Amino acid sequence: GGSCVMSILSGGVHNPYMNFKTDPLLTQSYSVQNAADAAGYYNDLFLDSMARREGNQKIQFIHAAPGFINTNWGTEFPWFMRYMVRC
Repeated sequence: GGSCVMSILSGGVHNPYMNFKTDPLLTQSYSVQNAADAAGYYNDLFLDSMARREGNQKIQFIHAAPGFINTNWGTEFPWFMRYMVRC
């Protein structure tokens, strides 16, 4: 083994952010969906550019989407917050 960079931010399971040329910062087209798509899309582009960069040939870049993860996150919140987080 050599070095490895792993990202677990929606690898390949998001839509491309279609307004990346006209509104890259989402100042005119912000929505939860666009923010999620932009985050995943920009992360894809970043990892791809890092993998292609001179000197990184021996580094593995892995981008995965873990899907739903069973955690206890949110169980310590008040009941009304737990409902919004855990549903």
